[in-house]
Parts: sequence; structure tokens; C-alpha cells
Amino acid sequence: MTNNRKGLMPMLQPYVIIQHLEPRFIVHNTYKRECQYFRYITLSVNDLETILYQMNSEDKTYFEFHNAGFPITQGTLLNGHARLAHQIYIYLQREKNISLPEILNGKDFYIRLIA
Repeated sequence: MTNNRKGLMPMLQPYVIIQHLEPRFIVHNTYKRECQYFRYITLSVNDLETILYQMNSEDKTYFEFHNAGFPITQGTLLNGHARLAHQIYIYLQREKNISLPEILNGKDFYIRLIA
């Protein structure tokens, strides 16, 4: 397990769900523990900032609950959740013309931010 929120993985293409064979542990300050994930999506900082800007206040509060105190900067790893998955799905369809239905399957994920 690691307490580091900075990603040490190589650069990967954004907008694709990547599966791990072994779990990755991401800090969750609100729960005071690490959460285990087997998959992630890579988004740019700009993508995530746009997604957050378009969210309603309830969804933003929920995002902040899951990622309290962590910066939206390159290399940061963030906890995903169902509401965020839905927002990412809508954003990718509208802004990037990409359909990513596997993000909506209810499985836990984390986000890896790139420049």
C-alpha cells in the first residue's frame, strides 16, 4: 500500500478504462483509509476541471467528499464513484464524441490525471 497520491505509471491514452491484475490502493482521507481499485481512467486536468464545472452542487459536494484535500493537478490519483462515472460518460459523449459505457457498470475505479 502507498500513501502517495502521485501516479507513477507510464503515460497512457486518455478515455479508456485500464484494468489492473493486482489492486492499486488510493488514499481516501474522508474514510481515513485506502481504497482498493482494479481499474482506472486517465483524464487531463482540463477535462476534469470542465466536468467539475458542469456538475451540479450536490455532485460537486459528493466528489469533494471522496477526494477531500487533494489537488486537481497532473499526476494526482482520485477516487471515482457512480455519480462521477455518469458525469465522465456524459462529458466524453458531448465533448469528445466517445462512448464509454463500461464506466457505467458500477465497478469501482480511480482517475489518473495528466497534463
